[in-house]
Amino acid sequence: MRNLKKILKISGLIILIVFACLGIGIAGGIPISSSNRKEDKQEIKIELLDTKEDAGRISQFEIEP
Repeated sequence: MRNLKKILKISGLIILIVFACLGIGIAGGIPISSSNRKEDKQEIKIELLDTKEDAGRISQFEIEP
């Protein structure tokens, strides 16, 4: 009887380990965060210049009272 309980406990443990390995294999492991990330990213700012043609187009849509 003791041998049967011992075999059941060990087989249950093995089954749990197999299920855990299958779960990690299917879902993927925990992603490891990279420590070499740049926190201050340099952004390129571009300003658009107004031309005379654009200024004329804007004035066409102004509403006069």
